[in-house]
Amino acid sequence: MDLTFVRPKQNSDVLRTYHIIIDGKKCGKIKAGEEKTITVSNSPHEIYLRIDWCTSNTVTITDTTRTKIIFSCYNSYSGPRLHIPFIPALYLTPWRNKYLTLEEMSPQS
Repeated sequence: MDLTFVRPKQNSDVLRTYHIIIDGKKCGKIKAGEEKTITVSNSPHEIYLRIDWCTSNTVTITDTTRTKIIFSCYNSYSGPRLHIPFIPALYLTPWRNKYLTLEEMSPQS
């Protein structure tokens, strides 16, 4: 099974690398504007992203019949939220597991 990660260029974290964690092990890195494909076994997997002490949501893959899954990964802390007081502190403390977002992209026909 191929897992493809797509990371757009954003102002937040543009110079920083996200680590791709699969089943608790670092399996790759992705920079802003990159697309990275990692081949894994056809078995259930838990995937998330990490940057310093902050992480993304965890995505669990249970459908082992699929051959390719594409994920979008990006910084949750960008755009209008950047200018709201106290929001930056929340993303570094209680919301540290929501600093990044990992989501499956819709299959294209």
